[in-house]
Amino acid sequence: RDTKLEDFERLDAGRHFEEATFVRQAHGLILFGLIPAYVAQLLGRMEHSNVLASPLGDLVPEISEMGVSDLVSAPGRLFGNCLTLIERHRGTFKACLDPG
Repeated sequence: RDTKLEDFERLDAGRHFEEATFVRQAHGLILFGLIPAYVAQLLGRMEHSNVLASPLGDLVPEISEMGVSDLVSAPGRLFGNCLTLIERHRGTFKACLDPG
């Protein structure tokens, strides 16, 4: 659905924008935190180990197991697997976004 100027004046606009902001931030956690940590772990490297020690690390076992050849041949599968975690683990993402 396209956003129109009058959407900003709706009484429930804040709730919709809050949800959109949350989803955008959760995507950022996945793209710049969870996926790099998952790939580093797959390659036996220690980069991003801080992510694995965070609540996001608890989600790694839920990502469909992939090998390096899978990542090379179908990298979109990893993105898809990770993005589906947002709805199933909203609380984890919210905790990472608002630790206070």
